[in-house]
Amino acid sequence: MPAVETWIPTAVGLLVAGMVLLVGSGLRRRLDALAESLERLDQLEALSTRLEDVADAVEERQLAGRLQAKFTELGEELARLTSAVAELQQVRQQEAVPAAPVPEDLGTVVRHHLSGQGFERIQILTNVTELAGYSGRVAFEASRRGVTHKGHVSVREGVVVEDKVHASYSAFP
Repeated sequence: MPAVETWIPTAVGLLVAGMVLLVGSGLRRRLDALAESLERLDQLEALSTRLEDVADAVEERQLAGRLQAKFTELGEELARLTSAVAELQQVRQQEAVPAAPVPEDLGTVVRHHLSGQGFERIQILTNVTELAGYSGRVAFEASRRGVTHKGHVSVREGVVVEDKVHASYSAFP
């Protein structure tokens, strides 16, 4: 049997080598566990970033909803204001427009209209007493600046709505 002095250093060397292997394998497992933990931490960090993005989106939607509600309220207020302004304009128009005097007949309405356009010596050619309700087409003959004109004036409910006037010489061949 070999001497104790020769196998003790070998045994101690083997024992140290075994311990190194055992410690190295434990370190390797711990390093692997640490790598997994770091990977999970990276995943958590990515989830945290996504969660912040979702929170921002929710906040933006809530803000958009509040803005939409405010715009709806403003639209309703604008509609009420527009209605009030329209009513006010109607009242002012009714107050500002005096009642038009009722003309004696359509001939008077036509004469007044034509004299406003500078015509003189106005002759009504239509029998206006046959026209009912201050409405109808009234033929006339009048002169302006020495030229004889003929035409007609359309009147509806005492208001001139159209006139057609032609100089006499325009009908000459």
